[in-house]
Amino acid sequence: MNLPIIGIGRDTANEICLPDASNQVSRFHAVLLAADEQQTRWFIRDLSSLAGVRVNGTPVYQRVLADGDVVEIGEFQLSIALAGAGTGMPRIRVVAGKPAPAHVETTVFRSPLRAAGSGDRSELLRQLGLRAARAADPGEVLTEFMPAIASVMSAQRGFAGIFAPSGYTEAGVAGLAPGDQIEISTEDFLGRLQAGELVHEPSTLLMPVHTGGRSSGFICVQRSFSAAPFNEEDIRFLDSVARVAGSTSSEAQPTADAGLPWPAVFVGKSRPFRQLLRDV
Repeated sequence: MNLPIIGIGRDTANEICLPDASNQVSRFHAVLLAADEQQTRWFIRDLSSLAGVRVNGTPVYQRVLADGDVVEIGEFQLSIALAGAGTGMPRIRVVAGKPAPAHVETTVFRSPLRAAGSGDRSELLRQLGLRAARAADPGEVLTEFMPAIASVMSAQRGFAGIFAPSGYTEAGVAGLAPGDQIEISTEDFLGRLQAGELVHEPSTLLMPVHTGGRSSGFICVQRSFSAAPFNEEDIRFLDSVARVAGSTSSEAQPTADAGLPWPAVFVGKSRPFRQLLRDV
């Protein structure tokens, strides 16, 4: 699978050339990379430039972009307008006052994912933590892990959303085809999630994801209406998933040296080496 890469810099070989006499823009400053074959999601990565990259005023090394984001490189500002963002069908549809149907009317559930035990959930949290330790933001983690999250929760469908000026953008999908929607009855669900509140309906859970002390997105999972409703144990687990996924911080990523993932793997058991690790 060859996904498109768009170079940004002052060299004319870049797809986006930013002529800059002050040299604040490096010859090959950053790249835009598609995160999926449909090219509906993109992220930006700094190429160890001297001046760095900022998104909405925050220095970043790598960041999943949302519709309306402003990328700052030197004195240039690039406004992100994703194809179809904000104009397509929203993933969640509010059906106020309508009781949960015995079957799905607007979408078709895929084959039920296998039920998972507590061991699978513990392993998922462990793997999620390892991935979060080297990710720039929750969007990267949730894009990769959303199918596994739905699976261990015995949910047929789900997705992750990252808040954007126009609402939210998807960061990971499980069991949903383009145009499929999840029906809920909570009209103010987006405001509640942005305020850091859980939205809990019998067959649907929406859990906010916090990054740097603020609500940055959410995780949504749904079971078929004939399945057992989500319980307190499910809520606690999804809360743990959201906390781990939100533990990433773009501010902790290097903007100049393209840093190594941390923690790195060290080999050595001697007393001086153990002292070195303690000092580190």
